[in-house]
Amino acid sequence: MKLIKVLLIVAVIFVVVAIASVVYNSSNFTGFATTSTGEANLTVESATQIDFTTAFIDWESGRVTSGDTEAILDTSAGNISNGNWTPVTEGFVLENQGNLNLTIELAAGKTNLTFMGGTDGSYQWNVSNNETDSCSHADLGDFEEVNSSKIVCDQFSSITASNEIRIDLKLIIPEDSSTGALTDLITATATAA
Repeated sequence: MKLIKVLLIVAVIFVVVAIASVVYNSSNFTGFATTSTGEANLTVESATQIDFTTAFIDWESGRVTSGDTEAILDTSAGNISNGNWTPVTEGFVLENQGNLNLTIELAAGKTNLTFMGGTDGSYQWNVSNNETDSCSHADLGDFEEVNSSKIVCDQFSSITASNEIRIDLKLIIPEDSSTGALTDLITATATAA
């Protein structure tokens, strides 16, 4: 009987060891999934940057044609009416060189009277997309009288293929305008949209 008890104890020990071995090996077995995580981290800095890539409009020297009351200089049409200035076929081009969509405000240093003087002249600007979908704003494409400052674009895109707007100028120069070199400075200010 002692021998049976000893064999029974040894058998129980073998069964316990066999079960423990199966449990241990099954947790390391290829068919069972375990998980672990890793983390990648970086910070992308925001940049608000604009640049006039075309920053100079120069009609050179000219005058209203004799017998006419005014001359029209228009960069969007690229022509001169009733005057002998040099035609300019491109307006200012403003590029969003940052990585944020922007709101653009234009400011002129002068008004029609302080820029050209004279009677019944006009100093107008027109903002349009130079690349498709660069700016979303209801007034795009319409000439309007230059005033001290105006938001001209609510959402100026930062996407490379759609990040340029064009600012054309139309001047109606009266026959009694000021003479000499006449200049004005247009400033674009950008803020994150």
